[in-house]
Amino acid sequence: MSDDHPDMEELEYRLDMAAEKMSTIYEVVFEISQYDAELMLDLWDDAMRGDTEAVYGLMGEIKKLIDVLKEETEM
Repeated sequence: MSDDHPDMEELEYRLDMAAEKMSTIYEVVFEISQYDAELMLDLWDDAMRGDTEAVYGLMGEIKKLIDVLKEETEM
């Protein structure tokens, strides 16, 4: 009789997949103008103070990053 956990095979598989994914690194390089950088920082500050329109503005910028990540990971 084995002392292994009944789900040991599944657990080992999931740990192997996690280890493989952790070893895959994506480097995302982008250029941003000083104007746009300052605008994003202002949006951040406004969003942190509760401005919902600023939150939407930031989400629009984050969507651009997500689109690039989706391309890179082929989702």
